[in-house]
Amino acid sequence: MTLFCLLWIPFVFLLWAALVPYEISISGILAIILGSLVAVVRFFFADSMDGGAFGFERWIAVAVDMVAIPVLTPLLVYALLLLVRAARDIVGAGGFALLWLLPNGILSAVQWSVEQDPLKLVLVPFLWTIIAVSVSFFLLVIKYIRNPVVIVASLLGILAVSPLSVTAYWAFYGQKSSVLCYGTLALAAAFFILSLVVSWRLSEHQKTQDAFFKKEQG
Repeated sequence: MTLFCLLWIPFVFLLWAALVPYEISISGILAIILGSLVAVVRFFFADSMDGGAFGFERWIAVAVDMVAIPVLTPLLVYALLLLVRAARDIVGAGGFALLWLLPNGILSAVQWSVEQDPLKLVLVPFLWTIIAVSVSFFLLVIKYIRNPVVIVASLLGILAVSPLSVTAYWAFYGQKSSVLCYGTLALAAAFFILSLVVSWRLSEHQKTQDAFFKKEQG
């Protein structure tokens, strides 16, 4: 389980970079530096919210400390980089977020292996990558498919994937009904698989179009 926590995020980054090419340029280096700083702070300091809470309070604590905010933070930072033109393309959001999460995954593997908490070691890294990849996928769809219905559906997907992932962890932590636990996890995993498959198809289609335009210009 410790190895899963260590290796899962690097594996997903390499897979995502193969499907949606991402150059580790200045933004990538910045992601690793900022991600390392955030990971060190989280490693040495306690969670910002009361981890002993249950019910809705626990759901909020999971969202802030464990599942959602650690992934949404690099995505928001990347959006700021796009605004100041320090990053070039919205397509790089997924690679940036996964690079940001690499140090967090390493330090979390050390911390959680000491705590001997399999739920954190396995479920949390998986949910991190679900959010990072799914949000990036929906942004990719918005960029390449300029259909109002598709855009609205993609925005709803962006709004849904984080609460869904938080609910999956919260349900397992609170030992809720198996339908809620495995149902929300399966739905979140479906987001992840759909994101990988369709992102690959979009990337291949874009490569074909680029090759066609180069041939026409040549």
